[in-house]
Amino acid sequence: MFVALTALAALAAPPTDLAVVEPGTTQMLMVEGAPAGTEVFLFVTLHGEGAGPCLGEFGGACFDILHPGRFERAVAAPDGTVTFSIDVPERLAGRQLSMQAMTPRGAEGFVSQPLTIAVDALPALAAR
Repeated sequence: MFVALTALAALAAPPTDLAVVEPGTTQMLMVEGAPAGTEVFLFVTLHGEGAGPCLGEFGGACFDILHPGRFERAVAAPDGTVTFSIDVPERLAGRQLSMQAMTPRGAEGFVSQPLTIAVDALPALAAR
């Protein structure tokens, strides 16, 4: 089952473009549609989107991000939402972060669509 993964506080560009965030900020991400009470894991990569690995511990679910690293976990609220907080380090200026959420419940679990955000390379100039 696919669910939504959304950047809540990103400085949104037009829908066809990447959301752009400032380095050194905290971004909130929301997963919607997870089964209530389910443990949800957020994976992050700097390697972008693409055919990623399939993990046995996640029921063989396959990633749509390359070289994912387990970043954070949380439990879905009764309404099926999970909110993650991500600190975007200054050293990531000019890079892109790709993320995906999964639950380790096998065929009954879910994987979100991937989400990629761009970290602004010149935040001081953009503010002028």
